[in-house]
Amino acid sequence: MYIESVSLEPAQNYDIADLNTFCGDPHGKELTFGRNSCLGADDSRQYLYRLSPKKPFVVDSKKPNIIIVGKLDMVWRTAMGERGRLQTSQLQNINTLPSDLSVEGDKVPDVVPIEKPFGFSLKITNNSAKDMSLRLVLSKSKSIGVHWTGTSGKYLGEVKTKESLTTDVTVLPVRAGLQ
Repeated sequence: MYIESVSLEPAQNYDIADLNTFCGDPHGKELTFGRNSCLGADDSRQYLYRLSPKKPFVVDSKKPNIIIVGKLDMVWRTAMGERGRLQTSQLQNINTLPSDLSVEGDKVPDVVPIEKPFGFSLKITNNSAKDMSLRLVLSKSKSIGVHWTGTSGKYLGEVKTKESLTTDVTVLPVRAGLQ
């Protein structure tokens, strides 16, 4: 099967960035899979697009919302030259309810050497309707390639509803790759 095109047509309230081209191409036309886009019987591909809202939208925090993001359009030719097309109906994303706490990493380096500790900040936000008393407990896991350093069970303090606190942590990478 020869893939002629795969495109995402965004909904009217989104801008789209096609992430299926090489970063090194100054014109953005060198496709990730090349010009000869043939698929074998057991082949699979992933096409990536980044959607950005044109303007911020308000989400009702009491119930999940269904958000229309766009339609996917695929065109191909078979080995005999017959044309095929698949266009999806509107794709939906369900905006789930926020959890009681949200944790964001800040000042995290892009690249770190193995076996050299590095630090970053954690911003912890209380999304619940009640004040919370927080304690940072660091757990070991053999499945990830980083180890926490420092004191586990550290009391972080009280966080009022809809407020945040920031704490610094240090980790030691022990395995190469994205963790």
